[in-house]
Formats: sequence, C-alpha cells, structure tokens
Amino acid sequence: MTITVTAPNGATVDFPDGTDGDTINRVMSQNFGSKKGPDKYQQAAIDERKTIFPDQDAGGSYGNALTSDAGFTRRLAHGVTLGADNTVLAAMQTPLEMIKRGTFDPREGYNYAKAREDLITGEAQKNTGVVGGAAEALGGAVAGGGLAKSGATAMRFLGPESGLLARSAASAADAGILGGFSGAMEGNGLSDRAENAVKSALAGLVVGGAAPAVLGTVKGLLSPVVSNIMARYNPKGFAEGQVARAIHESRISPDQLSLDAVQAANEGQGAYTLADAMGNAGQRMLSTVARAPGEGRTAVVRTLEARQGDQGRRLSSAFQEAFDSPQTAEQTRARMVENANFEAGHNYAPVKRETSPIDVTGPVAIANRSISPAADNLARAQGAVPTDLAARAGIEQSEAALRDPIGNALKEARSYLAAPNLTLSNVNHAFRAKTNIDMMISKATDNKQGALVAELVPIRDALDEALAKSSSNYSAARDAYRTAQRRIEALDLGKLTGAKPGRPEDAIRAFNELPDAEAQTAFRRGYAD
Repeated sequence: MTITVTAPNGATVDFPDGTDGDTINRVMSQNFGSKKGPDKYQQAAIDERKTIFPDQDAGGSYGNALTSDAGFTRRLAHGVTLGADNTVLAAMQTPLEMIKRGTFDPREGYNYAKAREDLITGEAQKNTGVVGGAAEALGGAVAGGGLAKSGATAMRFLGPESGLLARSAASAADAGILGGFSGAMEGNGLSDRAENAVKSALAGLVVGGAAPAVLGTVKGLLSPVVSNIMARYNPKGFAEGQVARAIHESRISPDQLSLDAVQAANEGQGAYTLADAMGNAGQRMLSTVARAPGEGRTAVVRTLEARQGDQGRRLSSAFQEAFDSPQTAEQTRARMVENANFEAGHNYAPVKRETSPIDVTGPVAIANRSISPAADNLARAQGAVPTDLAARAGIEQSEAALRDPIGNALKEARSYLAAPNLTLSNVNHAFRAKTNIDMMISKATDNKQGALVAELVPIRDALDEALAKSSSNYSAARDAYRTAQRRIEALDLGKLTGAKPGRPEDAIRAFNELPDAEAQTAFRRGYAD
C-alpha cells in the first residue's frame, strides 16, 4: 500500500503506507513549495521599473525584465569597481530615497536604493549573457592591472628572479584580497556580505595561487608555436624584438654591451659574442636559435663548434698571459736546471784550484761511528783522533766478515777523506770528495736505498760545512746553487699545488711563503702549467 499525494503542478508523489503527515508536508513543501517572493524593498524596485517601462515585465533578479538601459556599460562598471558600483550608487542616492519614501532612517533609504541598483545589475546580467560576463571580467582585469601598476599589490615585493613559489604566494594574496573585497560588495546586510567575502576570498586564494603555474605551463606550450609563426611572418621584426627582450632581461645597457664586445675583440677574444655579454638572458636566446631549424641555427652551431675547437688554445694562451708563463713547466724546469748547472760550473771553478787547508775531522768522525761503533769507542778510549784509522782497523776488519753493504759504502765515502797513512788536507781535494759522495747519494736515491742515503747525508753535510768555513769561494758558490735549487723546487711545488684539489687560499699562502720574487715567478709558472 502507498499514499499518493498530488502536487500543485499536477505531479503525483507516492509515499510508503504509514508515513506521517508532517513528513509528507515537509517533502512536498521542499520540492513543490513556492519560492520566496521579493521583500518590500525589492518589490518597490520592481514596481518602479514597471512604471518606467510599462511594456516590459520588469523584475531583474526577481522577474524577467529586459530593460534597455541595463547592458554592457553596467557590467563593465561592475567589473571595474570590483562589484562596488551597486553599493556606491546606493549610498549616493540614499538622501533622495529618504525624501522620496518620507523617512528619516538612512538605512531605509539605502535599502530602497540598493534594491533598485541590484535589480538593474540583474537585468544587465540577463541582457548581456556570456559576452557581458566577458566585459565584466575585462573590467576586473583593468582594475587589477591598475592596482598592480600603482604598486598596491603583493607582487611589487617580488624581484625579477623570484621563483614560482614566491610568485604563487603573492598571486594568491592579491587574488584573495580582491576576491574578499568583491564578495563583500555583493549582497545585503553584514552577515550576507561577510559570507560572500569569505567565499570569494577563499576562491581567490585558490585560483590566484594556481595562476602562475597554469599560466607558465600554457606559455611554455604556446610559446614555441607563436614564436615560429611570428618568426616566419616577420623574421627581422621578430629577431629585433627578441634581442630587445633579452637586453631588457639582462639589465645591461646597449652601450655597455657594445663596449664589452669591442673590448673583448681588442683583447683578442674574438669568440666573445653579444650573447656572452648579456649573460644568462643571451645564452637562453642563443639556445633557442640553436634548436630552431633554419640558417640561423646553422650559423650558431658553426660558431659554437669553432669556439669549442679552439677553446684549449685560447685557454692556454690566457693562462700563459695571466701568469707570465710562455713555456710549459717542464720546459721552464729544464731551462732552470741548465742555468743552475752552468752557473755552478762557473762558480765552483775557483774552488777546484784552491789549496787552502781544511779540517775533515768532523765528517770522518761521523763516518767512523756509522761504520763501527765498537771500533770507534775503542779508538777514542785510547785517545786516537778520528783520522787515525789504524786504531780502528782491527775491529773493522773482523766485522767485515758480516758482509754489511751499507758499512762498505760508508767506508768508501770515508776513503775519499782519510786513509790509514794519509788524511785529506786541502780544499780542492775536499771538494772532489764531496762531489764523489754527492754521486753516491744520487745513485742510492735512484735505487731507492733510503737507509744508505740517511747514513751518507750527515757525512756530506759535515763536509759541506767544513768547506764553507775553509773557502769563501765555495761558500758563495754553494749559496748560489742552493738558491737556484730552491727556485726549481718552487716550480715543482707550484705545479703540484695547481694539479691537486684545494682551496685558492692554500695556494696563495704557499706562494707568499717563498723566499724571493724569482721563486714566486717559478711557482706561478708551475701553477699555470
């Protein structure tokens, strides 16, 4: 069983048997009840419009009027004022309405005026349709653009390089504020306006926040198509426009760009182009040309290939000029070694002819202790001097059976200075002995005999000091040779420093610690290599 109820429009609705009357009345009222009619202010506005336009069914939002004075102008004004036109016009007409309605209450006068303005706007919306909506949106865009141009929006706080997140936040803030204002201008009463303001502000936040990303995507999709069409239609004009845009983005004046290009050419940097002078903006423009088919791409690719192919030579030349290093490190080092050897030969020549006396007791004593500590202790206990080898011979001969290569090498070094019945006594022979010991050290170094080198070096150094004390010629020649060697070592240090990863500060500190300008020059050339 069912309960059938007939609605005012003739439609029937079936309810389950047993449905109470209140439920049936509520359902029928919600679905078939008459809509709420206009209030007294709205009805007064409708009646007034009927009096003015008796041939039309006035009503706007509350009827079906299509009056001739409600059209595109009203919708454009509604957009430009961000919906505030009804409120402003109603406020201006409030005194007239108070007189007309015979009331001293400004609220009454405002409500009558506001109802009439809402009716006119509603009629305009019906009269103009979608096209009117576009006109209203255009008005809103003009208003928003004017605010942005005057610096009254959040976008003015953004820099030219602001990221998407910052632009989205600023756009959301602007759209939310404008949406909230526009929403507050719609409706009547504080609660109605507040509700509209909140809804419009939230919608503005969402739409404004998404706008930069959406517009960026659309621009990225359409830009190549539009650019290709414009480039084919007017190549020269399009190219000039793109160059002008890139110059503007680079924030460098055309005069400065021209000076940069001329200066680069004068300095021999012919590969430096206008795109390089403009920085990132020019590089992006050049990249676009390189990807687009045509003669422009061919020219750009050829230029870039030529520049890349010549890059090594240009870079090498730049380093050579900057570091004053016309030769490689190896070439410079070979020249420095050759000069050092030549100067050493010249400086040591007088030493080879010098017959001044010399005391070699110090280096011989060092050799004695290294060859046989036991023999040396016995000889010193007997009061024998270091050059008295006979006092040490017995123990040294018995220890020789142990086959000690280092000991034999040390005996060879000592033999250049002293023998059982003879001791070296003049500078020229001592210099020859040092040369022989130097050769032994060099050979042991090449053979990686570090232990032998460690034993020979103290003997050589003691002999070196004895020669320096006995001969001023030797002292001067030695100091000159050491200076030349330090400069060669500075070159090697510079090459090593430049080849390994490190901070520039470390290289600068090593450079500043060098003893003289010549050593710093050598370091610089090694570093450049």
